[in-house]
Amino acid sequence: MKKIVLIFILLFTYNSYSQIFVDDVNINEKAEYIQLYIFHAKKIYIDYGQKPNFLRKQTFKNKDSLIFTPTGSKMATINFITNNGYEYVEAIVQDISDVKYIFKRKSESKE
Repeated sequence: MKKIVLIFILLFTYNSYSQIFVDDVNINEKAEYIQLYIFHAKKIYIDYGQKPNFLRKQTFKNKDSLIFTPTGSKMATINFITNNGYEYVEAIVQDISDVKYIFKRKSESKE
């Protein structure tokens, strides 16, 4: 009986793996890599392979439908992404106010 409960718990946690939704699209199902653009420390944009539209404001949620609101803190945004299933790969600095961050989806076996 204990083994059945343990298997059930493992299956449940596997299915509840962290996820990020951008405009109600589960990007974990669409992208292995994402690119995070941070413009002037206030505007953020996540590119997961969709047709780019930098003028439109994106909405961000985690798997529990908790909305993430960018606060102007780059680290808050990076922590949101890394806490929801992605790991940092590299940063590309174009100038002091425009930075692109590359993230890779964490393998589910790590959790």
